[in-house]
Amino acid sequence: MFTLCAFAKPKAVHTSDYTESKLRGAILATQAKRGASVVAVGDFCGEESIRRAWDEFCDFLRKTRARLTQSRRIIFCRAMARPDHFRADDLANELAFGQDRVSRATVYHTLALMVKAGFIHTLRDQNKHVHYERAYGQTRHEHMICDQCGRFIEFDMPEASRLITERCEELGFQKRTYRLAVFGVCRQCAK
Repeated sequence: MFTLCAFAKPKAVHTSDYTESKLRGAILATQAKRGASVVAVGDFCGEESIRRAWDEFCDFLRKTRARLTQSRRIIFCRAMARPDHFRADDLANELAFGQDRVSRATVYHTLALMVKAGFIHTLRDQNKHVHYERAYGQTRHEHMICDQCGRFIEFDMPEASRLITERCEELGFQKRTYRLAVFGVCRQCAK
């Protein structure tokens, strides 16, 4: 079974008759005709994982007495399906029209709740603009940010985590989290 977060209503489709790519294409075409935005659940970290993530976010919303709305579900699905670093304005612009229309204020408020719950985290670029990135189901990584084109380049650096943890312990500092961002010029812009 292949599950979609079709924003208007989640839809489960049996894949026995189609290959996954044909099925995706057929569903996307049908949803596009109706003007709905569709994000394939399996596109970000697996069908079971998105279901678990949504359930955890619903639990968080209930505990914080925040409303559980269709608009929040739309924003959650869209944000979790994004493979890139995105700005709230980008997401708000995508959701400003069509069947999945959501207000800009709701986008900002829901992203703040998602950050608080740990599903996404924030990064600031060279101009201090806030970008969001999926944290749920992701491994620890750091960022290089190009001053010229604004590109985010992810890289692993486990030794940095170890050194920061050791130094915090030496100084008696209770670390909550940390972010490492290196600013400079990427290879493409340096040419």
